[in-house]
Amino acid sequence: KYTDDDNIFTIEYPDDWILGEGHPDALAAFDDQYDWRTNFQVFLIEDDSLNNRSDSKVLRAMERNHWEMCKDETFADGTRKCSDFKAVDSDVFYTNDNRKVYFVKATYTMEFSDYLRGQEHSFVKSNGYVFDDDDNSWEISAESYKQVFDNHSDKIIYMMKSFSLTS
Repeated sequence: KYTDDDNIFTIEYPDDWILGEGHPDALAAFDDQYDWRTNFQVFLIEDDSLNNRSDSKVLRAMERNHWEMCKDETFADGTRKCSDFKAVDSDVFYTNDNRKVYFVKATYTMEFSDYLRGQEHSFVKSNGYVFDDDDNSWEISAESYKQVFDNHSDKIIYMMKSFSLTS
């Protein structure tokens, strides 16, 4: 079980996974191995309230936002080029402490400027949002190489369900 430095949230992660390096804005990152094939991260998005949006509106917004992020990820702006984005599943489930998780699963193709340049890699993104009582949302998401996703999908959902706000 991981408790963040400010004791705001906890999350359980598999015994054979490691605390990893994530995006600079991530509050926590977990990897399946040192040279990761699945990377799981936790982000706080301040001033992002539910605002009486329906479940379907939240899910469609998540799909649209992730499609736009993929479309905007180019070598002109960074080290990754994303294409072929497709939202393949969306659902709502609950954490173990009964907070609603808005969940979207998507697939896409990624090319890296600094890793096997010229080769395309298939990915699966598992993305969950949890809204808190302070008008914020929490993004809990995993990016997996497609060939390992099936082996990690149950662990990813377990981690999402174990996410708990302590304050």
